[in-house]
Amino acid sequence: MTKKLLSALAVGVLVAFGAAVPAYADADPSLTASPASITLGGSSELTLTGVEDGVQINFAISQPVLPNDGGMLNPESATVADGQASVMFTPDAAATYVIEAFVQNSESPAVASVTIEVSAPLTPALAASPGSLTLGGSSVLTLTGVDEGVEATFSIAEPVLPNNQGMLVPEVATVTDGQAAVTFTPNAVGTYMIEVFARNSEGPPLASVTIAVSAAPSPTQSPRPTPSVLPATGADETSSLALVGGGVLVAGLGLVLVAASAARARRG
Repeated sequence: MTKKLLSALAVGVLVAFGAAVPAYADADPSLTASPASITLGGSSELTLTGVEDGVQINFAISQPVLPNDGGMLNPESATVADGQASVMFTPDAAATYVIEAFVQNSESPAVASVTIEVSAPLTPALAASPGSLTLGGSSVLTLTGVDEGVEATFSIAEPVLPNNQGMLVPEVATVTDGQAAVTFTPNAVGTYMIEVFARNSEGPPLASVTIAVSAAPSPTQSPRPTPSVLPATGADETSSLALVGGGVLVAGLGLVLVAASAARARRG
């Protein structure tokens, strides 16, 4: 009986001086984050269970060491009710955070902790390969920087066409392994702007890209054959011809003179 009285007195003294040990429920204390990984700009709900109702819990960021980590936790403390105590965690930088839960006014170590991965937000980008082509060719459009599972709708913004979707196959693609791709096959020369939207979203386009389409080159014609031309030697050929002609003339005159002389001799 005396031992029980002393134990009760000791607990009373500890409570009076704010050094009471935490009162646990049937299960061990557990701190969970939902979700456990987020992108910057998002929030995660921290929930502590396994501590008896009425206990006041303080939440704190133990890693990384920050000059004012409390501003990311709202509220910074909560009372266990219906078996749990919850706060919201909204980080202001990308990092790996460790959140701990403590019993308020207790010198005891943390009753539980949880790790949360915070990544930088994705930046959507739309690329065309190739970025310029000739009519009759195609270009592959690839969207990156968008969350997995998002259904991306591709559309021709410029020029305004009555039926532009016929050039995009498919018109809608789901982001898988970090990307979504479609094929663009233009049917006219021009400069096209392709935009991509999150399906069923009223927001602006996620990204856009410009593609230049030029006319296909004309078929190459066979060159005409070059007429054969005798090699030109200029004045040398002319001189040779003149000499040959002069020789023939002189020989002819010689024959005439010989014939005339023979005729005179016969008459004489």
